[in-house]
Amino acid sequence: TDSERFFAALITQARHCGGALVTAFAKTVRDVEPFKYSSINSLALTGSHLYALSQHREERRPAGTDRDYYDLNWTDAGGITTAWSSGVSDKSGIKLPSGSLLVVEVATGKSEVIDLATV
Repeated sequence: TDSERFFAALITQARHCGGALVTAFAKTVRDVEPFKYSSINSLALTGSHLYALSQHREERRPAGTDRDYYDLNWTDAGGITTAWSSGVSDKSGIKLPSGSLLVVEVATGKSEVIDLATV
C-alpha cells in the first residue's frame, strides 16, 4: 500500500540520516513531492518520541468531503499529549498545519511543532 511504501521510504531515510527522524521525515516528504498523493498524514512512535506528520494536498481532497477532511489536531492537557484526525474526535485542538511535524518527547511530554520546510 501507499502507507507501507511511505513508511519504508521514511525508515530508509532514517538509516541514511543516522536515525534522525525529523530530518528523515523532511527528506521523505521532499522525495515524494513529485507523486500525485492526496495525504501522507502519519504517526510514528519510537521508544523516546511520538511523531505526527501533517502533509496533505487540499486540492486533491475527495469531492463532497468536509474542508477539514485531512486536518490533524493536537492538544496537551495536564502533561498528556493527544493527536487526532478530523472525524475521529469532535473536540477542539490545535490544528497541525500541512507540512509540519509534531514531535513529543515520551518521557517528559515536551512537544514541539516543526515546519519541515525549515529542516
